Amino acid sequence: MRRAGIPAHRHAGFSLLELFISVTIGLLVLVGVARLYVTSASSERTNSALSDLSNNGRFALEALRREIIHAGYRGVTAPPVSTSLSLVGSITNECLASGFAANLTQGLWGSNNQNPFSGSCIPTANYSQGDVLVVRRAGLSNVDNNLSAVLNLTANTLYLRSSFSIGQIFLGTTANANTVKGLITQTPWLDYPLNTTVFYVSPYTTSATESPKVPALYAVTLGSGPAMTNQLVASNVETIHFQYAVTGTSTNTQLYNATTLSALSAPTATALTNTGSSWDQVKSVYVWLLLRASTPETGYTNNSTYVLGDLTIDKSASPDNYRRTVVSMVVNVRNQ
Repeated sequence: MRRAGIPAHRHAGFSLLELFISVTIGLLVLVGVARLYVTSASSERTNSALSDLSNNGRFALEALRREIIHAGYRGVTAPPVSTSLSLVGSITNECLASGFAANLTQGLWGSNNQNPFSGSCIPTANYSQGDVLVVRRAGLSNVDNNLSAVLNLTANTLYLRSSFSIGQIFLGTTANANTVKGLITQTPWLDYPLNTTVFYVSPYTTSATESPKVPALYAVTLGSGPAMTNQLVASNVETIHFQYAVTGTSTNTQLYNATTLSALSAPTATALTNTGSSWDQVKSVYVWLLLRASTPETGYTNNSTYVLGDLTIDKSASPDNYRRTVVSMVVNVRNQ
C-alpha cells in the first residue's frame, strides 16, 4: 500500500548534485594521496642519495686515513733509507722520473688543485680536479726475515730490507740472489713490501663513456711488475683537498696547502723528489672531500657554497641538479 503524500516515481538515493559533490571530494582525496606519494618517493630518493654519499665518503676517508697515518713508515729503520737505482730497476708507468715510487725518504708529497703527472701515471683524461697526494711507506707487516728458513719474497716486487741502522730498497728476485744482504750488516733485519700510492679525483667511475659521469676517488698504486696501476677507491668524490700542519717553525699551528708548504722550502723543478723539504715536517693532514650524487634530481637546484678548508667552491655561478655534501677528517702522521 503506498504511503499518502509520496509520489509513486520517487525512490531513495543520491541526487545528481550529491553525486558530483561525492566525486569531487573523492578526486581531491586521490590528488592528496598522489601528492603525498610523490613527496614521499622524492624524499626517499633524496635520503637514498645522501646515504650513498655518506657511505662512499666514509669509505674514502678510511682509505685515506690508513695510508696517511703510516706515511713514511720504514719498518725498524731510522732515516735515511737507501734507494739505490741499480737495485730498484725500472718501474712501469712511473709517475715522474726513475726513483719516484721508491723515494721512501719522503713519506708525503702533494700538489694543490693540479695534476703534476699528466704525462705519466695520471693522464689528463683521467684527472678531473682537486689535489693530488702521494703517500710512501713500508708495508705494515714483514714478509720475511733473516731468522726464517724459507724466503717468501715475490719476483718483480719492490721491498724494503730494514735493520736498525740502514734500510735498502730492492727487487724480490734481487734479494733471492743475495746481492742485497751484503749491504745490511746489522742483524736482525726484516723485509717489508714497498707501498707507494697517489690519490686523485677522476671525472668518471668506470668509463669515460658512462652517462652521467660519476666522479670518483682513484689511486695509482705500486704493485707487482713492478708497476704503478690504477685502482678505484670510492665513487661520488667530486673534489679532494688537503691542508698540512707542520712542526719546527714559529708558525707550527698554521695550516698550509701544497703550494704554500712547498714555498717554505723554496722549491725548484726537482721539488717533487726533494728529500730535504718542509714535507718532512708534516705532522697532521687535514682532508676534505666534496661528494656529489650519481644522478641529477628533478626539481632540485644546487646553487650552494661549499668550504673545504682554504678552498671555497661556489655553485651559484653554475648551478645544477646534483646533491652534494662535504666530509672531512684530521689525520696525525706517526712516522715523520
